[in-house]
Amino acid sequence: MTMTDFAARAEERRHTRTAPLEDFEFRADGDEMWTFEGIASTVDHPYQVRDWLGEYTETILPGAFKRTLNDPNAKISLHVNHQHGRAIPLATRHAGTLEVTADPHLRIRAQLDPSRPDVQILRSAIKRGEMREMSIGFMDVSGGSNWSDDYSERTISDLRLREASIVEDGANDLTVASIRSLMSGFTGRISEDEARQAIDFLRQFITDDEPAAEPVEVRRPSGLVVTDELITLFAKRHGFAA
Repeated sequence: MTMTDFAARAEERRHTRTAPLEDFEFRADGDEMWTFEGIASTVDHPYQVRDWLGEYTETILPGAFKRTLNDPNAKISLHVNHQHGRAIPLATRHAGTLEVTADPHLRIRAQLDPSRPDVQILRSAIKRGEMREMSIGFMDVSGGSNWSDDYSERTISDLRLREASIVEDGANDLTVASIRSLMSGFTGRISEDEARQAIDFLRQFITDDEPAAEPVEVRRPSGLVVTDELITLFAKRHGFAA
């Protein structure tokens, strides 16, 4: 694999990043409101990101959230499991039910409606330790990232925050855009070795309790044999059409 191959990492624009749900509080403020406070993302703390090319190290720098937090029109919402655009948010900054600050870590304070069944379920899951992490969804901005020469390290000084989520387990950062890139790559834009690595990566998302479909083999021009079973199960699990 050449250095040019890894340069494709810089083309991704939409990301999710996850951190353990350690510093948080979920309390009842009277009968009409529950308050959730937690750190959604830390800064100056290198972490590993896995994409379709393997792993690299990423660090969000202090001040990276400044653009979004200083924009009064920026829409930020709180969700469960990154259901942004697919479910009613738990709280939003626009409605005044979500406060987002950076001190320098990204901290959220959400006023939640205890009469909502999804809020009741979330509260129980957090207290029982079933929802263990927080995650953010953000977009890259021009000039906001700096990559090392070999694309093994990235620092982020500026980004556009879209949402924060409370999640069970943080997913590897294999985005929909990355998957589509992989699928189109099977026509010859990536090597057979890279395709095999991608397939090995996808297999970790298939559990033994999933019913196995009758495999259909497709032989690509490179001679690589790919089963539609793998693509179908991954697409179903992550909610997009293969």
